[in-house]
Amino acid sequence: MPKVGEFSVHIVVDGKEVEEYGEEVLGDRSVSCYIPSVTDQSFCIKLSSNLAEEVSFATFLDGRHVHGHLCASSRTQTVQGINVDATTYRPLKFGRLDVTDDDDAFRDKSLWNDIGCIELRIRRFDQNSKVLANISDDTSIFKSRPVHERSKKAGTHRVAMGQEQVRAPVTSVIVQYIDTLDAPFASFKFMYRPPAVLQAQGIMPLSSAAKRKRGDGDEGDEDGDESEDHAANKALAEKEKRIQALLDEAEKMKAEVDAERGLVRVKREPSPIRIASSSSSRKRVFIDLTDD
Repeated sequence: MPKVGEFSVHIVVDGKEVEEYGEEVLGDRSVSCYIPSVTDQSFCIKLSSNLAEEVSFATFLDGRHVHGHLCASSRTQTVQGINVDATTYRPLKFGRLDVTDDDDAFRDKSLWNDIGCIELRIRRFDQNSKVLANISDDTSIFKSRPVHERSKKAGTHRVAMGQEQVRAPVTSVIVQYIDTLDAPFASFKFMYRPPAVLQAQGIMPLSSAAKRKRGDGDEGDEDGDESEDHAANKALAEKEKRIQALLDEAEKMKAEVDAERGLVRVKREPSPIRIASSSSSRKRVFIDLTDD
């Protein structure tokens, strides 16, 4: 479980903490890591704080700031989903990433630069500044759009929303922050990818995925199951590499075509008007009006 100072954060799937890989501490107050993701798999985010005072943490999903939560000292707060209203929310899940060849989608890189990242930014605030506020519907800013096929995001996931769920009423407050979003007191980043992608990048060992997929099968079949899972993961990883290589090659060829297009000269047809060379002091001009 990643920890920074008095805080710890983890992603939970089916009631269990998801295993993290490639953890990297960035300075004194920031940490990042990778986690495996599976299409349509629901998840939630849990933050624990041992700071003496209550803190606020902002949740960013694929680069979009959805909403914040408060977490008291020696408590754990859970992000279950996206607010619809005080008694309704839509749970979080890993969804399929749609791609497009529309060049307009490639120009705005802000639409896909942070896809594949769950981030929490923790901020301190004036403990006496709480003011009650209305809960807004954040689902409208979380609608997904396809990304360009050359964005190098093919084969990955994005955060999606499940069907509406009912919960006990919650309240919302406005506070006066001590820290800013750009310079938080602490931050956590979870980069999520399909297991095959993490394995192809050397971040996640193949054996970990194979052991998890064996489940509760007969003990005598474990070696065979592990071998099959290993082969399947290896084949999928190879396909991911081929897809990325093709995308890189297509991007390179397009750049070459664009460059060559600016150097092409328009071919001029020979003129039917023929001018003879001069002789002595007179100049004769011959105009050929016959058909070729």
